[in-house]
Amino acid sequence: MNEIKELLLPDNILSIKEIKEGYEERKKYIVETRNEKFFIKVLPNKESIDEIEKRKWIYKIYEEKNIPVIPIINILVRDNKTILIYKYYEYKNLKDSSLTLEQYEDYGKKVAIEVKKMNEIKNYPDSFKTFDLKSHCDKYIERLKKFYLNPKNKMNNLFSDNDINNLILRFKNLCSDIKNDAVMLNHNDIKIANIMIDENNNFCLVDIDPIGLTYRGYNIIYSIYTFLYNNSLKENEKAFLKGFIKKYDPSKSLMKEWEYFIISDFINELERLFNLYYKYLENNISFVKEALFNKNNILVNILYDE
Repeated sequence: MNEIKELLLPDNILSIKEIKEGYEERKKYIVETRNEKFFIKVLPNKESIDEIEKRKWIYKIYEEKNIPVIPIINILVRDNKTILIYKYYEYKNLKDSSLTLEQYEDYGKKVAIEVKKMNEIKNYPDSFKTFDLKSHCDKYIERLKKFYLNPKNKMNNLFSDNDINNLILRFKNLCSDIKNDAVMLNHNDIKIANIMIDENNNFCLVDIDPIGLTYRGYNIIYSIYTFLYNNSLKENEKAFLKGFIKKYDPSKSLMKEWEYFIISDFINELERLFNLYYKYLENNISFVKEALFNKNNILVNILYDE
């Protein structure tokens, strides 16, 4: 907490509370002073002036577009760390809320409207980089091969060499199919953990990262693998994402992107899946493979309830 104490005059601080959630290396605090409260996030890396300016720009433009995000007050660099200072609001994380599945789906639809507003923004700085799909594809293929070839991971108990080869081929073909899709400004990490609601059920988006210009399907890259489960695991997350997908892409024009990112997210989560959910995977491997390969167009049914 030393970096926090250095930011504010010690005699002005009433309390500092660390929040234990998310990535361990990203420290989060609620700081109360004599005058107000702040939410402070400490990133374990020193961002460049260009990166900081992109952050400031993105918060400013979202505020101008009335996209609900918590305003950022300042961004500082101290001891090779980047410190983000926000105004504190009494919000509750959507993942910790006791809502019906219909309510979660409704929030997904509302968030989709806001992300569409992000997509309409065109006057972004030249410094925003375009997502490199080919490099992404190559990196994830290597990750899959490495994991599969390690017998300790037990993946070869459930997937054959032929399964892996076919999955890699499918992944490459999907990459080729979507490589010319439009890239634009997105949120890039849509999930219930990044949605906050207040006592009046107003919501705001958090973890707004200026990652650059990405594919629209990339918005849920770290959540879409949950659709590989057909039991009650993370039903609130799936209901939220279904609402988001159906509102965001009612014409199903992004199906190739959803298929690509289901595979990439599956690869990204391999270690966690095989450590925590191996028994489930073992008992439901036919369904998981059917979803990964989209046999009989099963993903349309899963994502759109058809």
